[in-house]
Amino acid sequence: MVTGERGLEFLSALRAVAYTLAPCTIRYNGVVYFGRKQYICVRVLLTKELASCQNALAHTAQRFLKPSFQSGYPFRPHITLAARLFEWEGEAVWRALKNRSFIGTFMCREVRLMQQSESGAPWRLLARLRLPEKSST
Repeated sequence: MVTGERGLEFLSALRAVAYTLAPCTIRYNGVVYFGRKQYICVRVLLTKELASCQNALAHTAQRFLKPSFQSGYPFRPHITLAARLFEWEGEAVWRALKNRSFIGTFMCREVRLMQQSESGAPWRLLARLRLPEKSST
């Protein structure tokens, strides 16, 4: 939790880092689940450019934030389709989606910083960190 002037400094530091990054191509392939199918997600491939972006932002954030219970987990980029499902709901969603094609690419031009007040609470948008267009010169 970062509050007051430190919160503004935190966001400023992250925006400064984001400004040094280039938009990156995001590739996704396949549908996965976490837990007992409580979370159904599209798997995002961990490319070198995506890992570099995440590392730069995480390194800057560590100057301001205490490690969370999730800090020991590996970075698994994904796009959440459904969250906090009951077991029967997760099974139904998984059956409907597991054989569908989820393959594609898009250009990431901003990183959204999300905040959760406590474990299990809804996530809310804290800030948008725009990645600048890089010139080819």
